[in-house]
Amino acid sequence: MTTERRPYRILLAEDSAGDVGLVRIALRDQRLDHILQVVSDGAEAIGIIEAADNDRNVLLDLLLLDMHLPKYDGDEILERLRSTKRYTDLPVVVMTSTRAPQDCERAQKYAPTFYFRKPSSLDEYRHLGVIVFDILAGRSPSEFAPSPLENKGGKA
Repeated sequence: MTTERRPYRILLAEDSAGDVGLVRIALRDQRLDHILQVVSDGAEAIGIIEAADNDRNVLLDLLLLDMHLPKYDGDEILERLRSTKRYTDLPVVVMTSTRAPQDCERAQKYAPTFYFRKPSSLDEYRHLGVIVFDILAGRSPSEFAPSPLENKGGKA
């Protein structure tokens, strides 16, 4: 008997078209069988999360979340995600371009799987694909040139 794995369903909440493109490259480089659903504001992200929570046919495997979005910011989205019936433990990679400690502290309340500071180079950004691959494979995300705000061992 063969078991076919459906593509991973990844929700990307990101308002920068450039960063969306970089995420697409990072995931493509890992040859990860996935469907990437992109939303550009917090209201859209919450709408998808609520729809997935109420519909057994809608599945989410991972949330890639920019902490600074229009309409609702990252901590409001995380609060809503963690209050759902089905997605309280959904893996989340929090992404931010700031080094502000308060961003990490705000995100930490909602137990993200990994805290990723957006790098300035494409080569460094590609490592996001490795992090996503590790998380979806059930492994601890690997570290790569962590900033002082990034964590060791996959906990924010």
